[in-house]
Amino acid sequence: MSEKKVYCFGLEKKRYQTQGINNRMPMEYRMIMWMWIDELVKEYGNADYLQVFNFSIGTENGRQYQYIEHIQEAPEYKEVYRMELIDEGVEGKVFVIDDGEQCTMLWAEEY
Repeated sequence: MSEKKVYCFGLEKKRYQTQGINNRMPMEYRMIMWMWIDELVKEYGNADYLQVFNFSIGTENGRQYQYIEHIQEAPEYKEVYRMELIDEGVEGKVFVIDDGEQCTMLWAEEY
């Protein structure tokens, strides 16, 4: 009997976000996070059920930038992105969790 492989973050799964994400996270950043997860799945064929995004604001040469660190444990993955601020920028940790049936984006403190 062959074992069924479970693919996390498949495109057929419904995607949800909490009211906290809707209220405090600009739409552009939400779309970017989903896009990065999709690219990760495309590259590795799968992704960890837990994706972590750490948002911080930093200054370089007198300009403020948004930094987003994207992490997963298995397979090990870590990437840091720098981009222009959207609105006033965002600080905090976001989890995107695939529970097997659906995917949910939420602030770490909402977990």
